Amino acid sequence: MIEQNKNIAVLQNEITSLEKLSAQNYLYSSAKKFKALQIILSVVVIVIISFLKIIFEKKNSEVLLGMNWNMVSPYFSLLSVLVTIVNVYILKSIISQKIKLASLIQYDFDTYVMNINKNIIYQENCPPYEDIWKYSLKNKKKGYPPDFFKDWYSPYVDSLDKSVSNFICLKTNLVWDMNLRTIYRNSILILLILLSVLLLIPSFILGVTIKSFTLEVLIPLMPLFTFSISEIMDNNKTILNKKRIKTIIDLTWDRILSKTIFIDELSKLSKECLEYLIILRRENPIIFDWFFNLTKKSSNDEMNYSADRLIKEYKNRS
Repeated sequence: MIEQNKNIAVLQNEITSLEKLSAQNYLYSSAKKFKALQIILSVVVIVIISFLKIIFEKKNSEVLLGMNWNMVSPYFSLLSVLVTIVNVYILKSIISQKIKLASLIQYDFDTYVMNINKNIIYQENCPPYEDIWKYSLKNKKKGYPPDFFKDWYSPYVDSLDKSVSNFICLKTNLVWDMNLRTIYRNSILILLILLSVLLLIPSFILGVTIKSFTLEVLIPLMPLFTFSISEIMDNNKTILNKKRIKTIIDLTWDRILSKTIFIDELSKLSKECLEYLIILRRENPIIFDWFFNLTKKSSNDEMNYSADRLIKEYKNRS
């Protein structure tokens, strides 16, 4: 028996659904701002302090009010400690809380438009609608009204069985996120390699010793390298985790096309995949809006093409 789905295209564009998308977008964007502050404090400030130390130690200059570097260095050390405390105990907590709320709101949206029963634990932790409306209103003031998020999923999935259309939505969203993170990870890796080359070649030409290069260039820039490598590793871990669930989804899609899976089993798998995705979303490293906006059009075009291809593939096998 064919279970027709006439809901996703309509439900996802209801005002309450759009406000959920707007709210989660606001929370993610807010978390990204705190992440930017985290980078400024833990990378930029530390790099500047490191270079200042080298410059003033070399020149033996006065720094401020007749004080030399040895007099002011304890204050910079204290600043470094304060930066670490703010980063670990305040900023990380704020970022984590905002990402948690955003992922729960996204889960609330997905379960509603796909008509999937919520996990009782996540349901109890979902923020009340009053809070969702409040975040959505803040996003509207930033220039992102709820209508901005229309047609989150391809509206053409409505022409398919409900369980199949849900699965296509999950599959295309997963692939979209993986592709975005792959581009982001590779971009950081390329920039890191370019920076290393730009530092090494002039140093080699100028005859800088390994000791001088290490003390005066490498060590001051260590926070930047550490951050970049951490971003690469964190995104790579996320991509690998999502590849595992993608493997399950791909195998299930093959069963859908070969008609060797029952609707009840497919519905159960969709629910389990959605619950696993919320766990991954909580752990996902943040990708800044400016990078997302650079790749938005190509990524969205690719996601829509993927959805259309899957719809045609399913219809051709039906």
